Amino acid sequence: MKVYDDEDNIGVLEQTIFPDKGVLYQQRIVCAEQKINLVQCRLFLTKLIAVFNRGDTFTQEEATELFFATTKLFYSPNVPLRQLLFTALRSVIPYACDVFVVMNSLSKDATSTYDFQRSSALRTLGMILTDQTINSLERHYKQGIVDKTPNVSVSALSTACKLALTHADVVSKWMPEISTALLSSNHLVQCQAIRLLHILKKHDRVALIRCVVTYGKEKPLRSPYAHVELLKICKDILIGERAFSKTVLPLVEYIQTSMRPNNDLVALEAIKLASQLELDAAPQSLSAQLMNSIQVYLQSNKTILRFEAIRVVSEMSYRYNELVSTVRIDVESLLRESNRAILTLAIATSLNICNESSIDGLLNKVTKFMSELPDSFRTKVVNTVEKLAERYPSKYLTLLSFLSHSLTIKGVKFQTAVVNTIRRLCIIQPRCRETSLTTLADYIEDCEYPEIIIKVFAFIGEEGPHSKKPMKYIRSIYNRLLLESPTIRAAGITTLSKFAEIPELKPNIIEILKKCAYDEDQE
Repeated sequence: MKVYDDEDNIGVLEQTIFPDKGVLYQQRIVCAEQKINLVQCRLFLTKLIAVFNRGDTFTQEEATELFFATTKLFYSPNVPLRQLLFTALRSVIPYACDVFVVMNSLSKDATSTYDFQRSSALRTLGMILTDQTINSLERHYKQGIVDKTPNVSVSALSTACKLALTHADVVSKWMPEISTALLSSNHLVQCQAIRLLHILKKHDRVALIRCVVTYGKEKPLRSPYAHVELLKICKDILIGERAFSKTVLPLVEYIQTSMRPNNDLVALEAIKLASQLELDAAPQSLSAQLMNSIQVYLQSNKTILRFEAIRVVSEMSYRYNELVSTVRIDVESLLRESNRAILTLAIATSLNICNESSIDGLLNKVTKFMSELPDSFRTKVVNTVEKLAERYPSKYLTLLSFLSHSLTIKGVKFQTAVVNTIRRLCIIQPRCRETSLTTLADYIEDCEYPEIIIKVFAFIGEEGPHSKKPMKYIRSIYNRLLLESPTIRAAGITTLSKFAEIPELKPNIIEILKKCAYDEDQE
C-alpha cells in the first residue's frame, strides 16, 4: 500500500478522494455504461459518499440526476458494489425527488437470501416510505424485526425507531414482533427493541414504569446496552422529580441495583443518572449507594473509570458539597495521578470540598501544570476559586496570587475568565480592591488582547477612583494612551474622565485630556 508521507502527496490524495462536486457530477456517466465497470463504479460511489460526508450538497436537480444514475447499478450482483450503492443512496435520497422508483428494487432486496442486502435495503427503504406506502411495505419490517440474523433485526428495529417518530400509529401495531425481539440473545437487538418501546410509550408514564420493572427487575435482560436504555427511561421520568412517590420507587430501586459494579457501562450510567436527581428529596438509600459506588470507581485501576467517577464527583460538588465530602480521602488520593484530566478534576473537586488549611497546598500544586491543561479545565479551576473566596474570606490574598499567576498563561478566553473572576472577587471581598486593581493594572502593561484591556479599563474606572492611591492607575492608563490602538485610547480617555471627579486629580486629568485632543483619530 502506498504511504502518503508528505504534504504534496496528501494534497493529491484529497483531490483523488474528495474531488470538486462539479467534476464528480460529470463522472456519473460511468454508472450508465452498458457493461458495468466495477472498479470505476466503486471509485465513483466512494467519492460520492466522501463528498457528502465532507458536508457538500447538490441541488435537487443534480441530486436527482445522481440518484437515477446510481440506481442502474442495482443490476450488478457484485457484493462490494451493492454495499457502496446502499450507502450512497442513503446520502443522495434526502436531496433527490421521485425516489419512489427504487421501491420495487429495495422491496426485492428486503427479501433477499443475502443478509447484508436485507439489512441495507430495510435501512434505505425507511427513507422513502410515505403515508401511502408504509402500510403495504410494513411486512418487511415485521419480518426483519424477528429475523434470526442479528444485523437484519437491528437494521429493522433502528429504522422502526425513526419511523415511530412520524408513523407511530403504524409502528405501534408491531408490538408482538418487538416482544419477540426482546427475547433475542443478541445484545444490540435487545437494546434497539427497548429503545423502540421507549419511543412508542414516551407519553404513557405507567407503561414506561412497567417496562423498567419487567425488563429491569422481573425478567432482567442480558444486554448491558438495553439496561442503559432502561436507565434513559428512568431519567425521562425522574429528572426534576421533587416528590418521589410510591409509583416511582421501583425506578429508584432499579437505579440502586444498577449502580453496583457488576457491569461498568451500566453502573456508570446509573451513577451519572443518580447524581443528576434531586437527592435531597430522594430516598436516603439512593445517596448512600451512589457514594459507595463512586468510591469503588475512584479506586479503580482503570484510568477511564477513575476519570468518569471523578467527573461525576466534580459536578456533584457544586450542588451536594456535604455529600461529596464523604469521599474526600479518595478524591485527594487522585492528586498524585499522572493523568492531567483526572488530576485537574481532582483538584477542582478538592478545592470545592476542602477546608481552609489545605487551600495553599492545592493551589501550589495546580500552579505547576496549569499551562499544560486545555482551556476548559483551566476555566473550571478558576471558577472554583471564586466559590472559595465566598467560603473563606481570609484567603483572598492567596487566591488573588493564584489568579495573578494564571494571567501569564496565553489564551483570550481563559484570560477573560481570569479577569472576570478577579472583578467578581473584588465585589465579594471589598478589602481586596487594592490588590485586584494593582494586579490588573500591571497585567495590561503586557496584555495583547484589546477586548480584555477595554474590560480592565472599565473595571479600573469603576473601582480606581475609590482606591487609596488612584494616581498609580492613572499612570497605567496613560501609558496605554501612548501605545495602543484608537479603540483602546478612546476607552482609556473614558476611564480617565471618571478619575476627574477627584478634586486633587482633576488638573492632572484635564492636562492629559488636552494632549489627547490632538489625537489623529476622531473617536
